[in-house]
Amino acid sequence: MENEKLFQCECGGTVIKEDQNYRCKNCNLIVYKKFMGKNLSNDEVKNLFYGNCLELNNIDSSSGKKYNIQVFYNNGEISLEYI
Repeated sequence: MENEKLFQCECGGTVIKEDQNYRCKNCNLIVYKKFMGKNLSNDEVKNLFYGNCLELNNIDSSSGKKYNIQVFYNNGEISLEYI
């Protein structure tokens, strides 16, 4: 199966959709389709590749509590902030 080309990454590379993730062909940044139990939409993934923050609400913790987080990439590493 050929990878589907979707949009440009912040670095200028082409982002492709693979089986389990999205990947930039230039900088190799990877965003998984499912993150912390949530299926990410194409728009949410695109925001991460553009360097924007993504807000995810009602994430389940292992203790059963719900919380909200902001997700963003910093120097190629995923970062989380609880809000």
